[in-house]
Amino acid sequence: MTRNQVIGILQSDELQEEVAQARANLEVARANLQLAASELVLTQREWDRIRSLQDRDFVSAAERDRVESLLSAREAGKRVAESTLLQREAALRSAEIRLEYATLRASWEGADKERLVSRRFLDEGSLAANNSPIVEVISLDPLIGQFYVTETDFHRIKLDMPVSISTSAHGPRVFEGRVRGKQY
Repeated sequence: MTRNQVIGILQSDELQEEVAQARANLEVARANLQLAASELVLTQREWDRIRSLQDRDFVSAAERDRVESLLSAREAGKRVAESTLLQREAALRSAEIRLEYATLRASWEGADKERLVSRRFLDEGSLAANNSPIVEVISLDPLIGQFYVTETDFHRIKLDMPVSISTSAHGPRVFEGRVRGKQY
């Protein structure tokens, strides 16, 4: 396996639904902002028209005050819609982060780019407790093994002696190495 490779996915139906709901809420917020911006433009045009007519005494002070008040409300409505949009974007990012937490990835310290799963602690569909291991990931460099040698062959084993090891799991692949450790 490689670093950052997906090794498991927790049940995430509820989290996926949260992301879908957050996306829908974001689209509603975008539409509300577009509506608020359109209403503001129309009200601004009406305000400009009222001011030009008032200069010629064709509009009452009450009508001017009504449109001025409406313009202020539309400006505030647009600011509210912009803030709501920011909130909805943050909610979507938060839901996506929680969903990403349901994806378990291989990670380790060190420069090696590949490792192997040596042991699996859970089967598919099992319940996992917080902070419980799911798999054990090992490095093949160095590969450390413990072997048992019969008494009749023990005297042949020497430090730094070359060894070749093969396993049924790796087919014809042969691992070359040397004997290290204490000699008895």
